[in-house]
Amino acid sequence: MSSPSQPVAAAATSSPPERSPGLLVYACGVGTTALVVLLVQALNHAEFNAMGLYANGILPVGAILVGVLSGTGYAVGSRVLNVKLSRGYVMGMLATGVADWFALQYFEYASLIEQYHYAPTALGFVDYLTQTATSMSFSRAGSSSPGAALGGAGYFFKALELAGFALGTMVPSWTLFAMPYCRRCRLYLKVDQTSFVKSELSHADAMKLDRFGMKKPARTAALGQAQGEVQERAAEVLARIQHAPLSEVRAVLSGLDAGGATKVKPAAQVSFQLKKCPRCESHHVVATLVSVAKNGQPANAVVFKLDKTQGFSEPPAVATSAA
Repeated sequence: MSSPSQPVAAAATSSPPERSPGLLVYACGVGTTALVVLLVQALNHAEFNAMGLYANGILPVGAILVGVLSGTGYAVGSRVLNVKLSRGYVMGMLATGVADWFALQYFEYASLIEQYHYAPTALGFVDYLTQTATSMSFSRAGSSSPGAALGGAGYFFKALELAGFALGTMVPSWTLFAMPYCRRCRLYLKVDQTSFVKSELSHADAMKLDRFGMKKPARTAALGQAQGEVQERAAEVLARIQHAPLSEVRAVLSGLDAGGATKVKPAAQVSFQLKKCPRCESHHVVATLVSVAKNGQPANAVVFKLDKTQGFSEPPAVATSAA
């Protein structure tokens, strides 16, 4: 006969059900969307079409930025209320973004009807969308005169605008989804400390190698050696903290370079950021390689992530990166 105490013990150690985004979270999102609608309308009255800004004639940067502003409320509400967003919720923001885009178009349509005293039967909403698409035009930078109407091609750019806005709406929630979260306490983790391991080779000395060469073999070799040096030390740190409790993880990271003001910039370094739950010992460590390429430009790569927010951690692989 099985003991009745076993399922009771398992239930006692299991995590409580996660909070789902509730009415307050959605209210925050609706609030920022309403503010964005008012802002876009105000800019339109000032003859500035924020949604119509395109980069290189193809990238709808205006729609993306407006979408990001519109979706900020959902992420802020979830963060303040410590609600963990699910992948399904984040992907669902695409549908929310599409609905918000049409709502934005409708408010512009209603404003136009009221401003010019049109009868709704004289200009329907679908007719308005058709006219705004086919009458789209692009003007050259520095020119005040609009170009020729795009006609049927305007539908393509309107579709780009819709897609950019919807994707922009999803960005804040996707960023929050990637943040480490303690499911036991239902709280987002906070930064506890940051430490570094640095290469002996400095950035200045690396840039002196092959200064006037094209292929820069000596510089490439030196940078690769510096990166290998700090990654090897990072692997040693990982071996020490992988199965250690929080107190030991803190002690190991505290024994590393704490950073701070320094005159000598290393050619390569690995930063270790420790985040912990405000209530329990659940924690998360991410190690990031910060180095320079042979052309002197910065290069970042994640070396490993160690997640101990559920009482266990999978052995992570130490990633390597080339110069």
